[in-house]
Amino acid sequence: ERRFHAEIRRRVEEWMTLAAERMSGSHVPIYLIPGNDDPWEIDDALATSDYCVNVDGRVVDMPGDLQVLGSGKSNPTPWRTPREVPDDDFREELTKLAQSARDPRRTIFLIHCPPHGSGLDTAPLLDESLRPTVSAGDVLRGPVGSTGVRQAEEDFRPLLGLHGHIHESGGEAKVGSTLVLNPGSEAAFGILRGYIVDVSPDGIERAFRVEG
Repeated sequence: ERRFHAEIRRRVEEWMTLAAERMSGSHVPIYLIPGNDDPWEIDDALATSDYCVNVDGRVVDMPGDLQVLGSGKSNPTPWRTPREVPDDDFREELTKLAQSARDPRRTIFLIHCPPHGSGLDTAPLLDESLRPTVSAGDVLRGPVGSTGVRQAEEDFRPLLGLHGHIHESGGEAKVGSTLVLNPGSEAAFGILRGYIVDVSPDGIERAFRVEG
């Protein structure tokens, strides 16, 4: 286990070095967060970067009048991953962060876990043995996102919510007036997805889903 974590940290350090080498001079900032599966040991590796900014548990200024609020945590999952918290605690933590922002409505919520019932959090429902629940020959699916994240987005109405976590549930939706996005991923097939979002003083102008 020690060797496994050491290799994870080494790889993350290599990624941070690569990002600095490729992006230096571009004047394009990189804000990032870990995910719920990531061991805490990578936080030190993320902090070594002189270019990328780990915004987990922070509110950080962006160019212009925007700020980004970050969290790599999730509500509890069947896998008991390192960064899980009860939904009530999650909501309280996000509330405190949002209250420290200059204007939550000009804030981007960069939160790994998507809001509950948004359509960005639909996944197979598992039984106690972590097997998909099947009815009439079909795998049952349902919302598995965080009610704490949804409550925070409903209360503070950020400009944009950027999420991941549920890989098979990519797309876009609205939580109140907030546009929320989940690029989705197909890592097993080498497909990387993301969004390009145009933001103006008046709000979100457009959002494009891209892949490569």
